[in-house]
Amino acid sequence: MSVIRLTGLIIASIAFLLMVISIAIPYWIYLVDKEVQVADFGWAYSITANIGFWEYCLSTNFNGLTGSRCGKFYEPNRNDIINASAAMLLLGMLLIAGSVVVCGTSLFYMKERKLLPIVGGVCAFFSGTCMLIGVALYGHAYWGKILIDGFSLTVSHMYGPSFYMAIVATFCALVSGGMQIASRGVSNMSVKPSGI
Repeated sequence: MSVIRLTGLIIASIAFLLMVISIAIPYWIYLVDKEVQVADFGWAYSITANIGFWEYCLSTNFNGLTGSRCGKFYEPNRNDIINASAAMLLLGMLLIAGSVVVCGTSLFYMKERKLLPIVGGVCAFFSGTCMLIGVALYGHAYWGKILIDGFSLTVSHMYGPSFYMAIVATFCALVSGGMQIASRGVSNMSVKPSGI
C-alpha cells in the first residue's frame, strides 16, 4: 500500500468534507452596516446578514425596532455569476467525490491497476480547478454591492468561514491530485505489514 496514495486519499476526503460543509451552510458572506445616523431625519439603522448559496439571514435595527428574517434564494433573485459559481463548486464537489472513490478503489481493491491513480489524480485536479473558478466567481460577484430582496446595498462585508473552507478544499484537491499521480511512479515507498 503506497503511503503517498493513502495520504492523497485522506487529503481528498478532507477536501470533499470541507466542500460539503461549505456549500451547505449560509456563511459565505457576513454583512455589517454599522449604525448610521441620518441627521436630517434623526433616523438610525443597522443591518447585519449572513449569506450563503441557498439561503440568507438578515437582521435589522431601525430606530430601536429590530427584526430578523431568513429566506431562501430562488432563481429569479440570484445573480448569474452566483449561479455559475454554485455550478462550478458543485461540479468540483462531485469530481472530488469521484476522486475519493477511484483512489480508494485503487488502494484497497484493484491494486494491480496502474491507471486508476492517474484517473483519481486527474479528477482531483479538475475538481480543484472547478472549485478555484467557483470561489473566484463568488468573490467577484459580491465585490462592492450586495443585492438582497431586490435592494442593492453598499455595505462593508467580510467573507465568512464557508468561503475560506472552500479555498482550503480547493488547495487540498490540487495537492491530492498531485499526490495520487505521483504515487504511480513511486513504488519503493510503500507500507508493508510487519511480521509477515
